[in-house]
Amino acid sequence: MSPWSAAARLLCFASERPHWVNLTLQLDARGCRSPRLEWVSTEADLIAQVHEHEFDILILAIAHVNHFESQVQPLVQSIRTSGNLDPVLLLSEQIQPRELARCYEANVEFLQSSLYWDAPALVPAIERARRRLQLAREHQTWGRERQQKLQQDHRDSERILEQQRRMLDDLRSLAHAAELDRDPPEYGSDARPRSAERNFFTELKSYYAALLRSYVVMGTGSLSEEIRQVVLQIEMCNLSVRETMALHLEQVEELVRGLGNRSSRHVMNRADMLILELLMHLAETRRGGVGQPEDGKQGCPG
Repeated sequence: MSPWSAAARLLCFASERPHWVNLTLQLDARGCRSPRLEWVSTEADLIAQVHEHEFDILILAIAHVNHFESQVQPLVQSIRTSGNLDPVLLLSEQIQPRELARCYEANVEFLQSSLYWDAPALVPAIERARRRLQLAREHQTWGRERQQKLQQDHRDSERILEQQRRMLDDLRSLAHAAELDRDPPEYGSDARPRSAERNFFTELKSYYAALLRSYVVMGTGSLSEEIRQVVLQIEMCNLSVRETMALHLEQVEELVRGLGNRSSRHVMNRADMLILELLMHLAETRRGGVGQPEDGKQGCPG
């Protein structure tokens, strides 16, 4: 909580002018040497003051609170409606037990003491009200900054995925130009796959989606066997490296879209590690003799 300034400003709403001796002494002990203590006795004067000025604390002094909704709540609502967000303390000699719950529900700090303005806990209660408001403001600021960061993470992820998509589209165009006369249509075209290949590819997409989710959670090193199984399914579908990357991007995009308000940065980092590890396994497998042609080769359509 910010410390008391030497000339802190306090506004007190009460039916009669308060006696300030106890409050002044307690503030003086905390370094507030020249407090500005102001008093209003009507709701109209209260709203006029809070509309024009900011205060370190607003004290609503109501000797007996028998009905919160009629005695206190209208004042609090009027204060907030005016645009004032200063901390509020309800000071009372007696608050009916059933009305205490209303104070909590309205998020109003209160002090109940038969000593009223002479209560030793008056300034500590004021400080508690100020501290709660400061924490609420800090939480709002943190939430706003976090939301902005999440939105920026999602924009960055979408930009990276779009760049990778464009890279694949460029490679696809080059492959079409080079292989148009001798190769059938590629992955992603309108051509109908053979039934077996279509079934293999459907299973591959489902398996890869599950692998990606697991990898995001568990990271590298613990899913090597699962990655090898995916490599075998890629070989069965006869996918090129480019088509494998296209499958990967499709599943990453679906996963990122489902994140909602969660950060996508971690997902993107883990996804990059997965495709790198998988392509290394795929390269080693094909170099070892299970060879499959690379990007110009017909693959299993989606």
